[in-house]
Amino acid sequence: MVPCLLYVSLEEKDIQIKLSVMGPLSHWIMGTINYWLLLTRSDDIRECVRHMETDWKLVRRIDDQEVMLRYAKIGRFIAGFCAVFMQSGTFLFVIAKAMTSITILVGNVTTSMHPMTCPIYSKFIDTRFSPANEIMLAVELLSCFIVNSITVGACSLAAVFAMHAYGQLSMLFSWLNNLVSDEDKKNEYAEQKLTAIVEHHLRVLRYFI
Repeated sequence: MVPCLLYVSLEEKDIQIKLSVMGPLSHWIMGTINYWLLLTRSDDIRECVRHMETDWKLVRRIDDQEVMLRYAKIGRFIAGFCAVFMQSGTFLFVIAKAMTSITILVGNVTTSMHPMTCPIYSKFIDTRFSPANEIMLAVELLSCFIVNSITVGACSLAAVFAMHAYGQLSMLFSWLNNLVSDEDKKNEYAEQKLTAIVEHHLRVLRYFI
């Protein structure tokens, strides 16, 4: 990321090339920011995971388990979709560009090279020549996979946590419907059920906070 920033700011003069590099470069920058945010919020993430684990241990009714399982499957589907979409999209873009070949003039010598998605400042590594060109393309693919994984991880955590909360709220809605039925039937356990609903609602609110 830093060599590419130096390339854009110090080496490249063509505005069109600079603009074409800004898209992939911004992707790398956002991946770095996402990684930093995940690290800084690691304690909160760990607490949310423990909260989810406790919710699964507390559930007793089969109907509630089915509700939680249904929304957990939706969360996993969204996480899987994010992984496939992000990895395939960026990899296809990087590989398609790397498969092309351009001809450049270095001094009096004409040579060909594979362009990089994020070019490197030539004062660090001159990627115009082999094998530096091929090695840095492989490094770029590896870094692309890592950055994508960070972004996918952040999106997947958000999706799984949100769907878990939605499942808990759906359980509360079901409990309230049962409570109304019990009130209509003058069920003596209605007050105990109302207490359980209020306590669980407070627990769900703590999950959001």
